[in-house]
Amino acid sequence: MKYRTAYFCGYAKLPQSVSANNVYGILTLGLLIDVETGIIEKVSCTLLASLAIEIVSSYFTNRHIVDDYEKIIDEITFRHQGLAQKSIVKAFGEIHRKYIEFIKEHS
Repeated sequence: MKYRTAYFCGYAKLPQSVSANNVYGILTLGLLIDVETGIIEKVSCTLLASLAIEIVSSYFTNRHIVDDYEKIIDEITFRHQGLAQKSIVKAFGEIHRKYIEFIKEHS
């Protein structure tokens, strides 16, 4: 590949009662992925609480975007008991699809 990493973003609506909705209006999940190995290296998200950002990062960091997809979804649905849970899952699903399309296009 031309570059070792690529940044993928997924978006999802947030429930109105989530404070980040008042600031951003939408959840943006960003994953920096090593495109040769499929390993997620870094994570960003538009939640406001530092603990929320930290826990969301822990779901993804050093995991494989394709091989660990179901495990990551399972972990989010079990561990993330905040109102943004479904938004995180939706944004991740979008990134997963984009990554697979990207790899097919660049292989």
